[in-house]
This record gives sequence, C-alpha cells and structure tokens, in this order.
Amino acid sequence: MLKSLVYYAATSVENSINNAVGMEGGNNKISSNSLISVASTIAHVLIFLVGFAAIAGIIYGGILFMISTGDAAKIQKAKNAIFYSIIGLVVAILSFAIANFVFASIS
Repeated sequence: MLKSLVYYAATSVENSINNAVGMEGGNNKISSNSLISVASTIAHVLIFLVGFAAIAGIIYGGILFMISTGDAAKIQKAKNAIFYSIIGLVVAILSFAIANFVFASIS
C-alpha cells in the first residue's frame, strides 16, 4: 500500500514537471503557469502524505488504547498519539485549503 502511494506521488510530480518544461509537447520554454502547476502538485502531494501519516497515527493510537489493559501510562500514551494525530490532520486540512486559495489566486 505504501509503495503504491509513493509511486503515485512520484508519478504525479514527474508528470507535472514534464508538462512544465515542455518535454511532452516539444516546447522547451518554461512558463510561470507551468511552474505554479509544479509547485501546486508538489504541495498537494506533500499535504496528502501528511494527512495519510495523521490517519496512520490515529489508527496507531487506537491500537495502543485497545492493548493498554488498563495501564494508566499506556492509556495516556495512546491519548497523546490520537490527540497529536488529530492536530496533524487539522493542520493538513487547513494547509490544503490555504494552498488551494494561494494557487488559485496566483494563476
């Protein structure tokens, strides 16, 4: 699963860069719109990976919580993992919204 996510991200960025430098159309000029497109693709891929890591952290915290067997230290560790993962997810969602706003206003 992780291998396919990394492959998808790399392919997406590679296609965006190829389009930006004109390798597919025979045009060797780099325009500002194509650079914005590359930056947008890279930002979206990074935000996606952060969101994926946050979801994985929530699942990890849930598993820790289930196997804590009533130990207060383990329960607190699980709560912290879930709490900080939710904060990471909120940051990823907000950065996605900000990136979309910025890239839409630029282009």
